[in-house]
Amino acid sequence: MAVSIFRPLSGQTGPTLFRIVIAFYFVAVSLGLIAGTGATPLANAYLSPEPAALIGRSAFFILGYLVLTGIWLRPAAMILAVILFWSSYIAHFAPGATAPPSGFWPDLIMVAALIFIYTRRAPSGVRHTIVPRRVIGITSTRSNPAMTRRLVAAELPSNIPRLPVTRANSGGRSVENIFRDDLEEMLAS
Repeated sequence: MAVSIFRPLSGQTGPTLFRIVIAFYFVAVSLGLIAGTGATPLANAYLSPEPAALIGRSAFFILGYLVLTGIWLRPAAMILAVILFWSSYIAHFAPGATAPPSGFWPDLIMVAALIFIYTRRAPSGVRHTIVPRRVIGITSTRSNPAMTRRLVAAELPSNIPRLPVTRANSGGRSVENIFRDDLEEMLAS
């Protein structure tokens, strides 16, 4: 039987590749490698053109990088979607807009893709509930100093042989070897 060293992909390959392609688009727009609506029209409303271009490109690059790497994925995707929507709206529909209104629709598709990324859950293997197990038969000396740590032998099934317990510091006496292989000799002692 062949054993695979790889984990099953659990249906996350498609959404992960989709997220990476979308994030690369925003990184490329921020670096000026491809044409697209950046955050500059939104920043122009508050700043002069040069700082607005720098801040707009920086915001797109940082948020695109966060979406690409999956760090703070949901907040980064939602912030990027809001910035893209309003930047595109200002660039295409605001008074004095230079871009044609038909360019708003590709940006709206990118906003929908970012919202899709926002709504995706983590793989089911990542999130799991840890249930602590309850250990019965051990009394802690911290909770009751008068009690010592002991195993309750009365709760053990009767078919388990009870072996004598020896201390490590036995005052020169021989110490029982619990790792010996002779089962019959062990049961006889």
